[in-house]
Amino acid sequence: MKITGIISTMLMGILISTILAQSFTFIPNDTIAHVDLDSMVQYESTLSNISDSTITTEIIRMVNDLPEDWESIMCLGGLCYFQDTIITTLEWEDTVIFQLDVLTYNSTSEGTGHIQIVVFNVNNPTEIVTVNFIATTDSLNPGPPNFATVITADDNAGVAVELTLGFSPDATDGYDPDIDMYAPPVPPGGFDVALRWPSGTGDRFFTQILNGSLDDTVEHIFDIQLQYPDPPVINLIWDNTELPDLGNFTLVDPWGGDSVNVDMTTQSSLQMTNTYLTILLLKVTPFPSEIWIEPSSQVISLTAGWNIFSTYFIPEDLDML
Repeated sequence: MKITGIISTMLMGILISTILAQSFTFIPNDTIAHVDLDSMVQYESTLSNISDSTITTEIIRMVNDLPEDWESIMCLGGLCYFQDTIITTLEWEDTVIFQLDVLTYNSTSEGTGHIQIVVFNVNNPTEIVTVNFIATTDSLNPGPPNFATVITADDNAGVAVELTLGFSPDATDGYDPDIDMYAPPVPPGGFDVALRWPSGTGDRFFTQILNGSLDDTVEHIFDIQLQYPDPPVINLIWDNTELPDLGNFTLVDPWGGDSVNVDMTTQSSLQMTNTYLTILLLKVTPFPSEIWIEPSSQVISLTAGWNIFSTYFIPEDLDML
């Protein structure tokens, strides 16, 4: 996960945004990336109709501030467009992938590019989302681990449990009421799966996010507790697409990997049938996240009806603060 070091927040604006009913969502996977010359970087976002009717949305490239000979291209649903506006109609529950490509193939200019994408409901322009995308040849500085990943466990008969684990600078290594979720005690029989943290002695969790710190990018061991159904089959499934960028993830049995030794970054599922194996060790070594600190300028996003101006100042009278 990439995080920009420049964040402006206006409390009232956040409250208004959460109150207004949105007919769509526009969710980017990433907004900041390093790009080398003679290459390209791609950003994917998911545009979804969450209303109960057909809507028409307009996607506008409002800002296309790029170094010399850089180029950006907008694509929607696999089709690419060279204009600054895309209009699309989404049926109820439709979802489409928006892709922004930044190309540096014909350029010798290093620097930072800023592309601002605005998406709004054509029939209700107050429903608007603004996203700023940054591509830079500058270095991305290390930040604390900051991610969550999900392992889905099912009994091969339609019952499934989601286990969520990860790291965040806002979390502790204990129970955080607004972040973590305890699991109930082990039932007397039947299918059951839960995380245990710390390994061997800790509490049971469905969600456990640990503290993400640059001082603690070492191996952390979770237990995955297994209680088998009848017939004894438990499937563990996860999305390994981004795991290689997030850390090292290994599932092993408690005896050093004689029976189970799975690199989760190269494998995306595991079926368990050995009822003697009721504990798996999940070993996670988190990588630092990447934080790009903009050297001199500020990027400000505006929502319909809002104007925000901010600057730095040094007060002469500190008692005023």
